[in-house]
Amino acid sequence: LPLVLLSVGAGLTLGSIFKNKIAIILSSSVKLIILPVSIWGVCILLEVNAETAKMAIIFGALPTATSGYILAKQMGGNADAMAQIISFQTILAALTLPIFLAIAQNF
Repeated sequence: LPLVLLSVGAGLTLGSIFKNKIAIILSSSVKLIILPVSIWGVCILLEVNAETAKMAIIFGALPTATSGYILAKQMGGNADAMAQIISFQTILAALTLPIFLAIAQNF
């Protein structure tokens, strides 16, 4: 993980971060807020056992995979935008992950 984050950081250009604001905000809000809340709701609705629900909520609350940057680079995608999304989600997850850890613990 640290090596991939270093490679993402090497591909990150701070000057272009304002060009991708909508993509960064939209992907981060869906991945770090809407997805874990949806998983939490589905676990309640389906009456999933506590251990399974805890794991599902925690995995849903994690930031996007850092391998997405390497995949975007190899497949000719927008690797710069992916580097920005990964960096922003990793920073934002430091705030949202403890909240969902507490939710999962109290499930």
